[in-house]
Amino acid sequence: MLTQVTNAQKAQKVGYIDRDYILENVPEYTTAQSKLDGRIKNWNARLDKLKNEINALKLTLSNEKALLTADLIAEREEDIHIKQTELKRLQEAYYGTSGDLFMLRKQLVKPIQDQIFNAIQEISVKKKYDIIFDKSSEDMVMLYNNPKYDISELVLQKIVKGRKKKENAVKKSDKEEARAKKKEAIKEKAKTRLTKQEQLRERVRVQNEAKKAKREALKKAKQEAREKRKAALKAQREAKKNKGKIAVKNKENGKEIIDAKAERTKARKAKQEELKKAREEKIAKREAVKKAKQKEREQRKKALKEQREARLQKNKKATIIKENEEEKEKEKIPEVEKKKQENKEKVDEVLSEVKKEVKEEMPKEKVKTKQEIRAEKMRVLNERRSAKKTKRDSLHKLALKKRAKKMAEIEARKKKLEKKE
Repeated sequence: MLTQVTNAQKAQKVGYIDRDYILENVPEYTTAQSKLDGRIKNWNARLDKLKNEINALKLTLSNEKALLTADLIAEREEDIHIKQTELKRLQEAYYGTSGDLFMLRKQLVKPIQDQIFNAIQEISVKKKYDIIFDKSSEDMVMLYNNPKYDISELVLQKIVKGRKKKENAVKKSDKEEARAKKKEAIKEKAKTRLTKQEQLRERVRVQNEAKKAKREALKKAKQEAREKRKAALKAQREAKKNKGKIAVKNKENGKEIIDAKAERTKARKAKQEELKKAREEKIAKREAVKKAKQKEREQRKKALKEQREARLQKNKKATIIKENEEEKEKEKIPEVEKKKQENKEKVDEVLSEVKKEVKEEMPKEKVKTKQEIRAEKMRVLNERRSAKKTKRDSLHKLALKKRAKKMAEIEARKKKLEKKE
């Protein structure tokens, strides 16, 4: 019997895992745990805020209980009770059996636990393990464990392989989707090209039709105009014939109407002649003014040319004098310095006279330079900016005064309410 039991024990293959070690090395678990910790922090902060509010309300009630009436005490106790119920409700919603924490753990941690469980099952089937223990569980107490039977690394490798397979599958699906999108985009481009070509054809057709319609309309308009002209000519011929008939009748009856018409025509002709004369006089005046202006311009040009020639001649004389002086200085070395000074003085006098004449001939009005124009522009801009700044400052001061008045009114109202209470 003992030999049979020992044989049966030897036949069983046992292994164990360290679940904490596996979870620490799975990146999905760490990200899920960080998300959970962030949510828990937010929940705890909200709960702590509510607790502080309740404690503050209790403190104020205990301090002011002697001064308050029974109705006010009941109202404040009711407020504290409402806050406490809200706190209990939130605690249950966050940390209850079917709360947010339980649901989040289900969503975030359960898929990772399922991966570990599936990996353990696959390893146990392949390696023919009969029993696999969890070293990190609270119920399991392992006094000694041989690392030979630790299959935690195998489980991790299995999870990594599964993750890689999933990633490859996702990549393949993404590539297929990208290809499909490219094909769809190519098809859409082809469709858009066809639609654009069709639109262009339609536009050309519409334009041709519009051109034809315009041509036909122009032809019709020309024909109508011709017909109208023919009709007008016929009417004029008939009117002339009728006028001749009327004139014969008037001669028989009396020549008064013809004389009146002749007088009217004479008056019109006289007026027209007067207008023509007035126009001709205006034109003649304008031409005379233009000719006078042209003469003045030509005279000014001539005067300027003469002035320039005189200046050039004076400059030439001055240069000739300088050259003569230089030659004399070369010939007479001892007396050169005295004569140089004399010639220089003469040249300076001539140049000063030329400059004076040029200044007198130049227009008296000073032409502003670019720098002066820029300085004036900058001055105007600075004045405008200063005016804008003064406006802004005044508006800001008015706004501050209004705010101060409002704050004073609010404080006065508060004081009145406090006195009433």
